[in-house]
Amino acid sequence: YDMKIAKNFNKFIYTSAGIKGLNETVDLFKEIKKNYFFKKTELLVLNPGYDQVDVELLKKNKIQFGGSLPFKDVLMETASSGVLFYVNKMCETFGISVVLAEILGAAPFVLCLNGYGALKEVSNSPYITNNVEEFQKNLIEFTKKQNSYKIPAKDFRSSVIIKDWLKVI
Repeated sequence: YDMKIAKNFNKFIYTSAGIKGLNETVDLFKEIKKNYFFKKTELLVLNPGYDQVDVELLKKNKIQFGGSLPFKDVLMETASSGVLFYVNKMCETFGISVVLAEILGAAPFVLCLNGYGALKEVSNSPYITNNVEEFQKNLIEFTKKQNSYKIPAKDFRSSVIIKDWLKVI
């Protein structure tokens, strides 16, 4: 796919199942919207469709719901976003949405409430944390220099990734 799409740093995206932390993501998004830096920020929620999403809660909080889209459209939406904004209440086993965001140049901001799972092994993002204050501080710092975000995605060739997995094992 051609991913040469203009970035909108005021567009945050959530691309995961609702059960993984959508309500917590909405709560944190409402909180950060109170900060001057995020007044114009919008959140788009994309959901794979295998669980229920409280669309009324999203509308009430002025959050866009894109539903379940074809994979190419998920890629396009992610590529045009400045930030993957995700509160994860489940221990993530791999984190495909985080990896995709990183590959597509959307800075993955993940607040892990119940452990990292494999996120630290699969992502180069310095913005994955289990501390809400650190998460918010990093997000504010990011907004000040967002156009300079150039963290390369993790190299997933087997010769490289096997070393990381050997550390885990």
